[in-house]
Amino acid sequence: MPVALRIAGRMGRHALINDTYEPLQITHNNFPCWVARAVAPRYIFHSGKARWCISKQIDDGARCWAYCKATSGATDPSNSGPWICCDQDGEWRVDNKVKCAAVPADNDKFV
Repeated sequence: MPVALRIAGRMGRHALINDTYEPLQITHNNFPCWVARAVAPRYIFHSGKARWCISKQIDDGARCWAYCKATSGATDPSNSGPWICCDQDGEWRVDNKVKCAAVPADNDKFV
């Protein structure tokens, strides 16, 4: 069964990344991708450059909201970290409160 991902713990700037992300039917850079259940587009994907990214579009991750180092051999970012997020002042910092956990995917095609 495909796994969904839950991002939680981000406060302040880019708290919008907190959500449950459902698996997509496509891959990017030969890795799976996920889309948030929210109305606004949000994705988790592999950059192809050794990091998992959360962004509004699937691309190279250069303009993402948050990222973490991809563990070698891992096929998803669950239990990975630390997550690095862009703060209010535009600086990138580790946010130890941000966690990514695997959760059961929803089989409802309208979610």
